[in-house]
Amino acid sequence: MRRVFRLIGPALCAALIAVAAWGQAPQQLPFPLGQMSIPEQGSAAASSNFVFLPSGSNQGNAKALYSVTIVTGASAGYVMVFDATVLPSNGAVTSCVNNTTRPCLLWSFNVAANSSLSMQWMSPMLAQTGIVVGFSTTAPGTLTASSTATIFGQAI
Repeated sequence: MRRVFRLIGPALCAALIAVAAWGQAPQQLPFPLGQMSIPEQGSAAASSNFVFLPSGSNQGNAKALYSVTIVTGASAGYVMVFDATVLPSNGAVTSCVNNTTRPCLLWSFNVAANSSLSMQWMSPMLAQTGIVVGFSTTAPGTLTASSTATIFGQAI
């Protein structure tokens, strides 16, 4: 039995690989790899938030966030990504998980004072209404907007 497998095994594997490769159609990308460029947007000075717009457009709001960088001043706090068109009012914020109400919180992470945080997602963070990144000096579930951070990122 082993001798038969030694003779047939490699040929069978090669045949299965050939059949699998033959059955796959090549995938077309909507743009050539390496040629997609998403311009960086951001606040020119320290602010409490930044509303992302689609690149090359002055209408509507961006709905896919690829990266965010936040540079803090003297205050530590939380970078918060909202599915919104404007920064929500100060107070408790609701997570977007199992929530259909907007605005809602998509993502939050703490940032030390006088430091920076950069995040980049391989698959973009998606929103339904828009992308707003804010900086808060309180707990991750509570927004206390603080104009002490500079916010940059890539969104479409």
